[in-house]
Amino acid sequence: MAMNGNPTTTSNFQIQDFLVLTERSRKDNKKYQANEVTFRAVLNLVRLPQHLHAVSLGNIIEIVRELFEALIRRTTGDLAPTDLVRFCIQDAGLDKPISTTLMKVSDVTVENVLSRVMKVLQSKDQIELNSGFTVDVVTIRRPVGAGRTKVTNVEMACLKKRSILTIPKDDKGLCCAKAIVFALAHLHQDQRAIETLRKRKGTALISRARELHHNAGVPAGPCTYREVALFERHLDIQIVVVASDNMNE
Repeated sequence: MAMNGNPTTTSNFQIQDFLVLTERSRKDNKKYQANEVTFRAVLNLVRLPQHLHAVSLGNIIEIVRELFEALIRRTTGDLAPTDLVRFCIQDAGLDKPISTTLMKVSDVTVENVLSRVMKVLQSKDQIELNSGFTVDVVTIRRPVGAGRTKVTNVEMACLKKRSILTIPKDDKGLCCAKAIVFALAHLHQDQRAIETLRKRKGTALISRARELHHNAGVPAGPCTYREVALFERHLDIQIVVVASDNMNE
């Protein structure tokens, strides 16, 4: 795939010269009624300058930034603004892959990707440029007008989907923590906890949410991506935040 714009440079070399992008798979995505293509990106270690081989990714933020700038250009250049894309980094030094949310192409920026990636890379000193890490890029091309009718009433949509757990609203801004507590009970199949937490007139869910905020060092109140990251670190889990305006999925 051809690249548009000026080549990305880092010091005396161009990062694009060392980036090898191949198509891994192409299939129909029934969920989005669209065409899904997965690319794999790796660095050509033979051509990579020797002085960069043992450098930790967390210490070369600018190179990582330029790497994702090149990836975004090469994988989304021929996509429509409403098409979808997700980036996933895999490496033996990672406890689990680093994955972004599925985003509309119009919402994809280097900052969006780096905010998810760098907070993990900076704590993983063993991940180096020559470690053989890979980046999988999933792109979903959605035909205009295709797919199911978008549901604009999110509350009604949640009631119709058994896979979605509805969390009661409150004026304390603890919805995020309550959702995490409730989801963990279901994940662990703790039926007793589920029955206790789902009682809308009870205080168990609020109490557990406050406890989670305290233990994670997160001030009680509404949460941004920063607070979600703190919950992830405390619980050693990965949380995916889904926007309700993204095809109601």
